[in-house]
Amino acid sequence: MHMKDVITLEDYHWRAENVYTPIFPVIAQQIIDRFGITEGICLDAGCCGGYLGIAMARLTNLAVILMDIEEEALKIADSKILENNPGNRIRTLLGDVHKIPLESESINIVISRASVQFWDNWTKAFSEIYRVLAPGGAAYVGGGYGTPELRARVGNIMKKYDPGWGGKHNGDNPQEREARFRTAMEEAGIARYEIISDSSGSWLALSKPASHS
Repeated sequence: MHMKDVITLEDYHWRAENVYTPIFPVIAQQIIDRFGITEGICLDAGCCGGYLGIAMARLTNLAVILMDIEEEALKIADSKILENNPGNRIRTLLGDVHKIPLESESINIVISRASVQFWDNWTKAFSEIYRVLAPGGAAYVGGGYGTPELRARVGNIMKKYDPGWGGKHNGDNPQEREARFRTAMEEAGIARYEIISDSSGSWLALSKPASHS
């Protein structure tokens, strides 16, 4: 299933530009605080307009790759890069998370917000994410709004436009997502992970062991 089967790209980007704007730097800072990775290369998988990846670039020295399977999404991401590209460190990449067109162990951190629910095969996708991670790398995948307060603020605005906002969509809810995360980790053979689920969102944080000398 693709995002456009549920919401149009135009609608998503309107939300990101007009409602969701405050959440991206907050989530980016949470990722930085959790892993401490501020150098190297970041992959924003299923980036859509690249909002989270751009926030990571603005808060770190990471080079950022904004990857999406939809060319239309990358056109919007390219327009955002023209506005926000510190040190010329951001670029786009057409690609599928189930077959990431990057070399193994070439990425220091993978991030993804509000994309995982549209992935067809979570085991394959997370196996690919793990493959491209360099030793000592990490990934933060899921969905959320940074804090309960930001979620409430976004909800209050969105419900004016969509009274059904915040309801259950496509069978994706925290309990089902957690179960799918655990199944994917087991099937992919990934042992080092944590599931973060609270009133602000639901995420999977995984790490790849550093190489041993």
